[in-house]
Amino acid sequence: MQKFEKFHFHGQHSGEIIIKIIRRHWFNILEQYFILIGLLILMIASLEVLPMYFMENNDLPLFFFIESFLAILIWIYASVIWIDFYF
Repeated sequence: MQKFEKFHFHGQHSGEIIIKIIRRHWFNILEQYFILIGLLILMIASLEVLPMYFMENNDLPLFFFIESFLAILIWIYASVIWIDFYF
């Protein structure tokens, strides 16, 4: 166990030793991003298709506001996935 002596973690008590360090596989983060990629494709498609249904243009600013808000939520969720993977 000599190679793990330099590693310490928060909450480790004296006398405890690290036997093995396990890290997540890169596919774990990729499978979480598949959902976000699907949502982004739907959002881009809706930006192309849905404004055609708002011919009066009264609801168009509300539509773009909702799209922008959803894009920010997706961006925040992607950041949380990224931070959770590395920390």
